[in-house]
Amino acid sequence: MGEGDRWHRFARRQIIATDDRSKTLLNGKYRTAEKYPDRLHRWKGADGAEVTLTSAEVIGIGDAVSDHVHACFERGLDLIAAIEAVETASKVLAVDITFGWS
Repeated sequence: MGEGDRWHRFARRQIIATDDRSKTLLNGKYRTAEKYPDRLHRWKGADGAEVTLTSAEVIGIGDAVSDHVHACFERGLDLIAAIEAVETASKVLAVDITFGWS
C-alpha cells in the first residue's frame, strides 16, 4: 500500500483500491459489465487475491466505490469550510478531522 492509496471494502470482504489508477480500471470494467451483462470478470483485489465477478457485482462495486469517493470529497469540503470558518489557531485545532469519514 503506497503513499496516497485509498481502500474500500466490497462484497465478498475483498478490498479494492480507490486511487485514481484503480478507479480508472474499475470504470472500464463497469462499462464492459453494462455492455455485456452475462460476462464474468476477473479482478485482482488490493491484497492481490484474484476473484471472478459477475457483471452485476462489478456494477455494484463501481457504484459503491463512486459513493465512497463522493462521500470522501464531501467530507473534505466540509472540513475545509469548518476550518475556514474559525478565527483562532486553537479553534482550528478543535476541528475534529477524524470524524465522519466513510
